[in-house]
Amino acid sequence: MKYEVTIRAIVTKTIRVNAKNQEEAAEKAHEQFSVLNSKEPEDYEQDTVRICRIPRLHDFTGEWSC
Repeated sequence: MKYEVTIRAIVTKTIRVNAKNQEEAAEKAHEQFSVLNSKEPEDYEQDTVRICRIPRLHDFTGEWSC
C-alpha cells in the first residue's frame, strides 16, 4: 500500500548575510533560505524571527548580543 502524507513543520535557520541595513539583510536571507532536501515540491511560509548585526572583528569588545 502507498500513502501520501502531508507534513507541516516549522524550520528555523540562521543565515549570515552582508547587507547595508536590516531591511536588505532580511530580504537577502529570505532569498537564500531553503529547506529542500528532495525533488518534491514544498509549500511553506517564511517569517523573520530576529536580525542581529554581527560586529566586525576589529570592533569586537569581547561581548556580543543581539
